Amino acid sequence: QLGLSEADVALARRGHSPEGRTAAALAFAGAVLETGGDVAEVDLERVRAAGYSEGQIVEIAGHVALNLFAGYIAHLGRLTAEAAVA
Repeated sequence: QLGLSEADVALARRGHSPEGRTAAALAFAGAVLETGGDVAEVDLERVRAAGYSEGQIVEIAGHVALNLFAGYIAHLGRLTAEAAVA
């Protein structure tokens, strides 16, 4: 949990955070998921304004893609999501 409280973990799982920079990353990840990666310019502007570099933005999108892929593999093999990324 990296020092997060249970409440913060529950918020993050719903795409929210009380910390502004983290909230921006979660909102961007949600936009990537909802649009299949075709995010609006405003989504990019917001995550950049929160202080994320181009590399970090790509990393956020990569985490979204990895989680989608892991979920697909888990469904195909009836595995847990953790086993799919191990």
